[in-house]
Amino acid sequence: VDQYTVSEDQMGKVNAIAKVMKDNEDVNFEIIGYCDYSGSDAYNQKLSEKRADNVKKLLVKRGVAEDRLTTNGKGKSMSFGDIKNAINRRVSFYRVNK
Repeated sequence: VDQYTVSEDQMGKVNAIAKVMKDNEDVNFEIIGYCDYSGSDAYNQKLSEKRADNVKKLLVKRGVAEDRLTTNGKGKSMSFGDIKNAINRRVSFYRVNK
């Protein structure tokens, strides 16, 4: 809750995505951040954007070209199950064809 940094136990996923992208230069992603329902709409929108932006920065730091990544925040507009469930505090990747 109220975090946008990637935890140590999730860094392996970031590293794996970076490797896939470096091995496949035609792969581009939109990174979308989400939130649970605690907090205002405006606050959660900003937080979801920070989550996506932070993951993008980590990938760029690992050698992925910045122009292959776009970010977006969905705030609390899309939830799974219990709206306060941790699964709603996430970042998802969607392949983009350019």
